[in-house]
Amino acid sequence: MRYLMARYERDVREIVYRAYVTDALQGIPQMKYNVNRWVDTLKSDEERDTRTAEEVVDDVIAALSGGG
Repeated sequence: MRYLMARYERDVREIVYRAYVTDALQGIPQMKYNVNRWVDTLKSDEERDTRTAEEVVDDVIAALSGGG
């Protein structure tokens, strides 16, 4: 069972990578680029920072003022 899960995850990762590269190459003639890096797409939802810009600013201000 572990082998099947590892194989499935590897295959999904490869498919997603190929789609990412294809999108990046397609955007070159249109003068567009991918906003997210490939490594960022590998992070799970728990690792992603889902705060808004205002929340980030508030956290930075609180940390600088000694309140956080």
